Amino acid sequence: MDEGKIIKLDTPDRMIDELVEAGFERPKQVKAANLEDVFIHLTGKEMRPD
Repeated sequence: MDEGKIIKLDTPDRMIDELVEAGFERPKQVKAANLEDVFIHLTGKEMRPD
């Protein structure tokens, strides 16, 4: 809806798929930390290599 008028009537999944098919890409956001950082913070240990 926009200003009280229906501008598109479809399922959310279909609207997202159509937007992506049209070439839309959301800018990638990188978090300041990852799960490895959490592990090191919680344990005080580096992760072991495989």
